[in-house]
Amino acid sequence: MTFNSYRELVCWQLAVQLRDEMIEITDRTIVARNRRFCDQVGDSTRSAVASIAEGFGRSNKEFRRYLEIALGSLRESENHIDEALKRRYLSATEHQHFRGLTKGAHQAALGLAHYLEQRIRAASSQRIRKSGDSRNTGGARNSSRSRNPVNPVNPGNAGNPGNPGNVSNLADRGRHRRG
Repeated sequence: MTFNSYRELVCWQLAVQLRDEMIEITDRTIVARNRRFCDQVGDSTRSAVASIAEGFGRSNKEFRRYLEIALGSLRESENHIDEALKRRYLSATEHQHFRGLTKGAHQAALGLAHYLEQRIRAASSQRIRKSGDSRNTGGARNSSRSRNPVNPVNPGNAGNPGNPGNVSNLADRGRHRRG
């Protein structure tokens, strides 16, 4: 799973849709009168989008942390959507639509966070195995475990983030191109 831009992430796309459609709601005259509500909705929906985008080019561990922030912002947005229904800013149909968008963005971000956690654990256990191999063999690599299944051509280069065969760090795989 390799992405070249955060714009390709479903969680980001759904969070943007939620943000943009909530802007239309807060532009309604009856809603716009409640500036505090509009500011809070705007803050939480923007935060979810921005956190996903900001975390994208970072390490798996950092990106996972930014996704946690985005998940919190999506939960906050869901709370505001419930309040909007209570205040009659939204119809029941609109409320269901926005809850669906929020839930979809939340599930997509949570799935990505779980994937990153698996990659973090795999990289950690790989480092532990490597350090255990060198201790058990007096500094020499155990030949039965030295081959990297991702990059069998250059098994000693598995920990190099610049190695195109290295999948231990999703955030480092061709995604740092900014410009």
